[in-house]
Amino acid sequence: MKQNSSTEKGKNRGFTLVELIVVIAILAILAAVAYPVYTGYIKKAQEAADLALLGAVNEAFRSACIDEGISGLPEEAVATLSNKKVSKVTVAGADNFNDSFSRYFQGNEDKKFNVYEGLLYNKEQGFYGSMNGGNTFIFADGSRLTNKGTGADGNTTWTWEKDGHTYEIVINEAEAEAFNNSFGKNISIGGLMDEVNNVAGAAQVQMKSLPPVMYNMMKDELAPYLAMAGIDESSPDYEQALANALVLGTAEMLSEYSVEELYDAVNGGSFAVKPGHFGVGTAAGLALNYSAVTGYANSPDGKTNMVTDPSTGEEMTVQQYYSEISAKLSTVSNASEAGDLVKQMNETIMKSAGYKSYMAVNGEDDMAGLLAAMKSINSNSEALAESGVLTSGFGDDSVKDVLGALFS
Repeated sequence: MKQNSSTEKGKNRGFTLVELIVVIAILAILAAVAYPVYTGYIKKAQEAADLALLGAVNEAFRSACIDEGISGLPEEAVATLSNKKVSKVTVAGADNFNDSFSRYFQGNEDKKFNVYEGLLYNKEQGFYGSMNGGNTFIFADGSRLTNKGTGADGNTTWTWEKDGHTYEIVINEAEAEAFNNSFGKNISIGGLMDEVNNVAGAAQVQMKSLPPVMYNMMKDELAPYLAMAGIDESSPDYEQALANALVLGTAEMLSEYSVEELYDAVNGGSFAVKPGHFGVGTAAGLALNYSAVTGYANSPDGKTNMVTDPSTGEEMTVQQYYSEISAKLSTVSNASEAGDLVKQMNETIMKSAGYKSYMAVNGEDDMAGLLAAMKSINSNSEALAESGVLTSGFGDDSVKDVLGALFS
């Protein structure tokens, strides 16, 4: 009986401490051998996914450029990957605002690079740009924008190489963030430039009907911008350049106001013209109201709130009404009609209950964002004027590309 009892105890004996240590040591050795192999497989899979995504980026870029009739692209306009960084950056430049790139890139918008860093898809702008690896944007027209670093004051300096010329552009990071967190949520900086271009076109028409005293005062105030671009009254595009210079003059004037002053002006208050801007003042006040209406019309509220077109009595969403007036502005040739259209739209929308409710919640933030955009345009007015924007207009793709990249 004792022998059997001893046998039973032997069968139930657990592992000794030495045996456990030996087993743990063996497992650790196996893990040390297997881990690099396992991580290698993961890395290769991530690299393969990155290269597949890069192929989708470049293919969408090429197809979009074909749609837009853009040819002769520099080789570096197509991104490549090296040393775990994107050494060349693809930006679907001409396609930011007509969805050509986005259309060919459908299904890939939410995909991100794993091993390789440097490209980030911007859904609002509709293109790929540098994230933390690349310092250069290369646009479809061959121009490039290079980050030269950010100073302690929060100003980032960029060089813009275009048509054999180099321009220096400075963007304050806080201003760009202020725009994107407010006004920019409803309309991109490029979209805003399209609307600015519409206003400039209407201004060109309307300037012809200004009293001589006011017209001459405006010319004097805008003369420095025209001089930057080498344009004078003998230039064939003088009137067009003067209208676009009015945009720069407006940006300069509005930059001198506080957020509270701008908010008060678009919310039923008065708009006092600053000294030295009396020629530009009327246009600046009109443009300010137009900008406030633009932000509201493109907001979620503007897409659902209704307004009545005073010309037809038809009821439609604010955005639909805004779009109709904007489309008419791009075609009118009568000075009085252009001014009346802008005033009618501003008054109709700004007097609606929906506008007042929207401004009560979002107005100050919108004006802060708009002010940030105006300050950025004003601080770079010389580079913009020299680059040819006074003749090409603010709706020019190259201008929208640059501002879109900077503000993103």
